[in-house]
Amino acid sequence: ERILKEEGYRISGRKLLETINFLFEAEITPTTLPNIVKSYSSNPENYPTYQEEITRALAVLTEARVLLYSSNTYRITSDIEQRLLDEMKGYTVQQYVKKSKVIAAYKSSPFIKSISSINDSNLLYNFYITADNDDELTSPALKQLKVKVKSLYSFDDRVKEVDALKVQHQNDKDLIWLVPDNNSFTELNKLIDEVERIGYLEQHYNNPNSEEGKIMISFSTSKTEKQARVGAIIKESLMNATAVYLYNTYQLDAGNWQSTLQAQQRQIIQNVFSRRLAAQLTDAVALSVVKEFN
Repeated sequence: ERILKEEGYRISGRKLLETINFLFEAEITPTTLPNIVKSYSSNPENYPTYQEEITRALAVLTEARVLLYSSNTYRITSDIEQRLLDEMKGYTVQQYVKKSKVIAAYKSSPFIKSISSINDSNLLYNFYITADNDDELTSPALKQLKVKVKSLYSFDDRVKEVDALKVQHQNDKDLIWLVPDNNSFTELNKLIDEVERIGYLEQHYNNPNSEEGKIMISFSTSKTEKQARVGAIIKESLMNATAVYLYNTYQLDAGNWQSTLQAQQRQIIQNVFSRRLAAQLTDAVALSVVKEFN
């Protein structure tokens, strides 16, 4: 009650918790958001009125560790769960760990796999894709064709980052930069924190027969859900990235990212291998001159 009042909510925290507990104990109707809202309001006409505020109230109570959210359902936190949640909160996830998780998510992303090679004029070309700290996302034998992906932990202002890359790499004919969409960075950062904290508890409470071990089953389920959401955010951020090549920028989206990047990859192939051909022709001319001179 106090938490919601302090946040300025009009709904009763006590009544909300009683509603959740009633549904949970009855074991008939899942404690999902729609069911909670319907059970909280005795008048169906008030459903739209309550839905938005109850949604926000549930988020506040979950953040305060009064409620647990897993598999799209809510339940009241037990004393042991409260202790485990407090222990989780006390564990600090280091920044380098968060960065490594993003790089790992990049590496396993279908997006990266799809741009790792391209067929042009019946020839297959592999691209050397790395993060901005040079961590390899692909490792082809030949590394002349390059794509670099900015880590979501490497920048704050996306527009400034794109402008800086345009100037710095305007003459790099062998390199495309990708600056992912960072609109969901706050959610991503929080999810990685939570995943790592649950992992920390899993290491310490790995006896399935203990009270903590039994509770960890639901925590582990929640961890899996959060990992899936991390992967979804990474996918969305890459599909909505800004590509930078030769001072030009290309805004990607779900509908154009593949065709847009393939066009730029073919441009790289043309630029890189046309230069190589020119160099070879120059050498050949030089050799013929030498032979003629001799």
